[in-house]
Amino acid sequence: MFLLPMVECEVISVVNGCKSKTSTDCDDIDFRLIKSVITSIVKPITHIFNLSFKSGTFPEKMKIAKVIPHFKSGSKNYFNNYRPISLLPQLSKILEKLYSNRLNTFTKTYDILNPCQYGFKERISTTHALIKVVSEITNSLNKRKPSIGVFIDLQKAFDTVDHQLLYCKYTM
Repeated sequence: MFLLPMVECEVISVVNGCKSKTSTDCDDIDFRLIKSVITSIVKPITHIFNLSFKSGTFPEKMKIAKVIPHFKSGSKNYFNNYRPISLLPQLSKILEKLYSNRLNTFTKTYDILNPCQYGFKERISTTHALIKVVSEITNSLNKRKPSIGVFIDLQKAFDTVDHQLLYCKYTM
């Protein structure tokens, strides 16, 4: 994949395209602050981002997240009714978006994704996958052919993961 250097106006465009959320990262910075100062800091930020592109590494400081509990459902007094949410540094979100833009351009240019890939593609969501499944089932029924579907509810998939095993894999 080719990671062409970015220019300052591209960084400003990505920042301005992001939502002005008030949640703060581990440095207590929110996106409104980034938006208000971006023109003043764009030169050094662009330089750092280009170094990341050139070296092929994501800066370690941008990997540190603030983890907070997020209520799922049930009694608020029960510990298992919360799940951890990681609030990533604001600058890492910008760099991630820039990488994503490059990746999307690359996959389009070289046509490397399967046409049946849903999600992770611009303007193609999992809703499109659902429409395709319904269409396939309808066509099979109209032709009097058998149809079968296996659907799995992954809403609480993270809760079914062995967290001790996950932690061991992470620390390896």
